[in-house]
Amino acid sequence: MNEITIISTKQFNGKNINILGFQDNFALTRNQIGVMLGYSDPQKAIENIHARNKGRLDQLSTTLKMRAIDGKSRDVTVYCFKGLLEICRHSNQPNANSVIDFCWEVIDEIRRTGKYEVTKSLEQLTLEVIQSLNERIAEQQRLIAETQRLSEERGKRIDNAIVFYKEKKNALALVEGLSKENTIKIPGISVTRVLSNLGVMDNSGKKPKPLGRTTLYAFLRERGWLTKGKRTHATQSAIDHGYMVDDIYVGKNKYTEEGVNGAPTPRFLVKGIIKICECYDVKCTADDVIAALEQVQLEDGNDINKQE
Repeated sequence: MNEITIISTKQFNGKNINILGFQDNFALTRNQIGVMLGYSDPQKAIENIHARNKGRLDQLSTTLKMRAIDGKSRDVTVYCFKGLLEICRHSNQPNANSVIDFCWEVIDEIRRTGKYEVTKSLEQLTLEVIQSLNERIAEQQRLIAETQRLSEERGKRIDNAIVFYKEKKNALALVEGLSKENTIKIPGISVTRVLSNLGVMDNSGKKPKPLGRTTLYAFLRERGWLTKGKRTHATQSAIDHGYMVDDIYVGKNKYTEEGVNGAPTPRFLVKGIIKICECYDVKCTADDVIAALEQVQLEDGNDINKQE
């Protein structure tokens, strides 16, 4: 018989195995043999065994062209009983003997009945093979889609991590800047030297000259930063804007070495220095102000918060 038919369907380890009739012999497909031997990728595993033993297995197998639902022709390889034994011999799978025993039982049944009992036509077999191939294609497409989804999720997590890092970095920079502007207090005795290091000059005369403390204080009184009177204090407006503070001087009596408190003394904050520079058309940052103050410290050894 030259037509492929399903002569019987048997159970092997809980799986339905279609026994094929082809050219007066029974046969199994490459995928069926791989399933029975317990391979995770049945088709590929048997392909590899065939490739390693091509000279022998080419004589014991037949490849048929079958057209799938998508209109494409696909190769389906079937093996006769001898071919199946050869594959089992080379597979080294633990259940190879069980597969051989199963096939001998099929042969015994055929010998006892003396004929093939045809249960399915070639057309039905083709449809089953096509269905099996389509299931494999669908599984591969599912795996590809899952891989793409995981890749997209990973990309989103990386993007979110980058955004979080940038936001955290900006927040830390902002906190650091605010800390510098609100904690470093510059005494009035040093402020004009700091401003000079920043490039602020007195342009009221014929020639530019370093800004003097008297001129600066007069300018700040006009702008409402300093009080007018015998004792100079920072105004509430200057304090509220974060330009200046009033510190109470704590020192020692030179005769008794006891601690004494002095009168409130105005001191300039970094934000105030930046604002003064803006009034004199000089642009600077908090880091520029701190660098200018450090230069003054290096020149005369003053502490940042040294009292006037």
